[in-house]
Amino acid sequence: MGDAQDGLLLIGDGTQRIYTRGYTLRGLGIEVSGRAVVLTKNYRNTQQILEAAFPLVEDQWTSEMTSAQVAPQDCRPQFSNRQGQKPAIVKCGTIEQEVEFLQREIKYLLQFEGYRPNSICIMARDRACRQRAYDACREAGLPVVLYSAEAEPTTEASREGVRISSLHSAKGHEYAAVIIVGCVEGVMPLRSVTDAEDLASERAVLYMGMTRARDILYLSHAESQNGTPLKSSPFLQIIQDKCEKMRFFPKPSGG
Repeated sequence: MGDAQDGLLLIGDGTQRIYTRGYTLRGLGIEVSGRAVVLTKNYRNTQQILEAAFPLVEDQWTSEMTSAQVAPQDCRPQFSNRQGQKPAIVKCGTIEQEVEFLQREIKYLLQFEGYRPNSICIMARDRACRQRAYDACREAGLPVVLYSAEAEPTTEASREGVRISSLHSAKGHEYAAVIIVGCVEGVMPLRSVTDAEDLASERAVLYMGMTRARDILYLSHAESQNGTPLKSSPFLQIIQDKCEKMRFFPKPSGG
């Protein structure tokens, strides 16, 4: 704002509004209508990742532009020119198979794609999924750390480990490869979420998690747990046309 008296500059991304029941700028006496500049160019993600993630928040984004008196058709997001592979939705028969997929894929990324452990992040919406992912990495002998926004890694070993994070704690970070596990109904969105505002926030949470990935993105879900059928997250239906759909096949017993 230079030397403008009482100048105030606000920068934000309304599509990453992942907490509801907060406040509005207008409610605080800050009017942005007619005073907003929209930055449309994204430099972090590949075009494929952005094209898959954006439908989750497109309605919210349109509302955000309209409230700022900006014509949505005049400021569509400019997806990155950087190309990559489509995000993959990976269907696993059971929770145990999802664990095996996680172990095998991380080993592949480390050994054959040349990624460092701390450039890989496994995200999950609930604590049980995160603990399962952590245990899976430990069992496979992979360096791993449970990450939270309140507790930054402090030792060299933890700084180098594969990150296990909630989607909320991943906000503000970026990774070469992201695997979002547990994409099932009742977890994403949470079973307790029912009203429209909270559902929009849950979609924004997934959007935010997906856009932490610079190059590679997987979203996995299991079809059953302990014999109980599981349904894939309804959010996957929103993005599936922009994703590769894959089926994971475990190694044969004794193989």
